[in-house]
Amino acid sequence: MNYHVNIYNNTGKLAYFRRQREANRIGAICYVEQHFNSGSDSADYGMVLTAPKPSAMTLALATAYTAALRRSCKIGLFYGPVPEAPGVLPGGFNGRGMGNLRWLKIPGILVEPIFVSNAVQARWLKVEGVPLLARTLNIAIRKTFPDGGIVAFSVGHVPPDPGAKIVNGGWEHDWAIKVLKTAKVLLEDA
Repeated sequence: MNYHVNIYNNTGKLAYFRRQREANRIGAICYVEQHFNSGSDSADYGMVLTAPKPSAMTLALATAYTAALRRSCKIGLFYGPVPEAPGVLPGGFNGRGMGNLRWLKIPGILVEPIFVSNAVQARWLKVEGVPLLARTLNIAIRKTFPDGGIVAFSVGHVPPDPGAKIVNGGWEHDWAIKVLKTAKVLLEDA
């Protein structure tokens, strides 16, 4: 089971469209966009966004991710309306994030595992979160696609829009790219 990972980090008005179109074109087995959530300083749940009517493989990847997140990172609170898939939010939060998945013809998810506006979760991310979140991606992808293939990773925010400001310094983009680069190593070096 060989995996090859492409990380998309391009900018511009059509960046998300181009990333998805390229992932479709190269025949990627899946597309994962890494984000972190922001809100109140006490918000502490995780979620995975999918297209409004996710395919069976997208739903399998999303549920594998939340299960691995629960085990690897000890994150137990999830937001989502699907009882059999805690933390999976088809159609996004009031449609938010759907432009990041809309043009996919392959299984795709947008992950928001923690709130970087929460000081406890932001500290966790900076101290131990990167390898654990990368491991979560590795487990979910290997479980859902055991035969290997090309994996498309997308960095959720790219300067000049670095995403959410992280409590005690840093930006969403900086930490999302660290998670994806670490996950790439785990997938390609096994």
